[in-house]
Amino acid sequence: MLVELTRLDQLAHMPYVNENRFVKELRTRLGDIPGVLTRQVLLACQMLRTLLDGHISCGSAEEGEKRGYRFTATGTLDRLLMGVTVINQSGGGQGS
Repeated sequence: MLVELTRLDQLAHMPYVNENRFVKELRTRLGDIPGVLTRQVLLACQMLRTLLDGHISCGSAEEGEKRGYRFTATGTLDRLLMGVTVINQSGGGQGS
């Protein structure tokens, strides 16, 4: 019980996260991802391994007169956000 009370006390002292500032900072940091992935192939592979959950499916695709490929995969943020604690300050739950 003492461990739980200590954890709750630590949560009460966590800094407030300004959502708008967080989103702006995230977009700034991720702004050149296509360029980085093109220049840093090993980094691109590591990022994909972290974000993708399973296999990548590849198939043909047509858009009007253009032909190409369509890639489909399932992504996950679990490994990317491991160790991050998020607190719902708006109440609710169950997706509300």
